[in-house]
Amino acid sequence: MSSNELPDLVDFTTLKTVLDAERKAVLKAHSFGDSDEYVRDLEGATVILDFVAKIQTQLWQFFKDY
Repeated sequence: MSSNELPDLVDFTTLKTVLDAERKAVLKAHSFGDSDEYVRDLEGATVILDFVAKIQTQLWQFFKDY
C-alpha cells in the first residue's frame, strides 16, 4: 500500500468530545435504562480511547513513513 492509499487518521479529539453522548445513546438503544453497569464509565472509556489514539497514531505514522 502506498502512502497515497493510506486512509486519514481518525479525529480522536472529536471522538472524545462526543464520548459521553455516545455512551448515553448505547444505554438508551440497548434498553439498559438508567443502569449503566453494562457500559464502561466515562472515565474508563476516556482512558481506553486515549490508549487507542496513541497506538493508532503511531501505527498510522509508521505506515505513512514506510
